[in-house]
Amino acid sequence: MYSLLPERYIKNLRREYRLRLAATCLFFLTAAFAIGMVSLLPSYILSRGQESQAVTELDSLKKASAASGVDKAGQDVIALQSMISSLGNHQDAKPLSGVVEKIISHRPQSVILGTFDVSRDASSTATVLISGIALARESLISFKKELGNDPSFIKVEFPVSDLAKGHDIHFNMKVKVKI
Repeated sequence: MYSLLPERYIKNLRREYRLRLAATCLFFLTAAFAIGMVSLLPSYILSRGQESQAVTELDSLKKASAASGVDKAGQDVIALQSMISSLGNHQDAKPLSGVVEKIISHRPQSVILGTFDVSRDASSTATVLISGIALARESLISFKKELGNDPSFIKVEFPVSDLAKGHDIHFNMKVKVKI
C-alpha cells in the first residue's frame, strides 16, 4: 500500500490509535464497574438492615432464654431423660398380660368383661380396673369371691350400688394384684 505520509508519522499515528483504543476500553470498563456498583447498592443497604434486625432479634431471644433459665432444647432433653428413665424402671418388670389372663380364668360364664385398665403401683403391685356386664347379681358376687379367694389378688372391691339391679348389671371393679 502506498502512503504519502512519512514512516515516522505513520508509526506515531498507529501508537496514538492504540492509546485512544486502550483509553476508550478502560473508560467503558470503568463505566461498567461503576454501573454495577450503583446497581448493587440498594441490595447492600437492604441486606445490612436485615442483618441488624436479625442480630437484635437474636440478642432478645438470648436474653429471654437466659431469663427463663433453660432454653427449649434443654427442656426437651430433660423431658426425654425422664421418659427414658421411666422406661428403664419397667424393663425388668414382669408383663401384666398374666394378670389379665388370671382374672379371665376366674370369670363365670354369665359375666361379660368389657375393659381392663392395668397400671403399675409399685414394683410388686398393680391395680386393675375392670368394667363389664353381669347377667345376674349372684354371678357378680361369685366372681368377686373367686378373685378374693386367689392369694395373688390383694384386694377386690366394687361399689355396692352395682348390686342394686337384679340382672344385666353394668359393673366397675377395682382389683389390687401382686405381680
